[in-house]
Amino acid sequence: TLPRLIGEQKAAELFLTGKRIGGEEALAIGLVDRLVPADELREAAFALAKEIAVNAPLAIMSIRETLRLGLYEAARERMDRERDEQVMLRATSDAEEGIRAVTERRDGNFTAS
Repeated sequence: TLPRLIGEQKAAELFLTGKRIGGEEALAIGLVDRLVPADELREAAFALAKEIAVNAPLAIMSIRETLRLGLYEAARERMDRERDEQVMLRATSDAEEGIRAVTERRDGNFTAS
């Protein structure tokens, strides 16, 4: 989950403001490990894959599974919570206003209802 990756404070800022970030900021906050120019992406991906591939295959598989499982369990709990919140929020007047505001390319006039 995002708070787990970049910390609760920074995640809250991004969630609450809806701010979009570029590659440099994503790198600075730890959301990505490296930046690669688009025309060098394939080579960089293959270089990383080769670096990983020289290690013990069973150890790599075990590490990947452990990381996935831990992330899956934490993500499942948060996704369940987020789903419940989304269901509640979709039924509000503010949700309708948000959709209208985006469609009409204007700021929303939210009433907390």
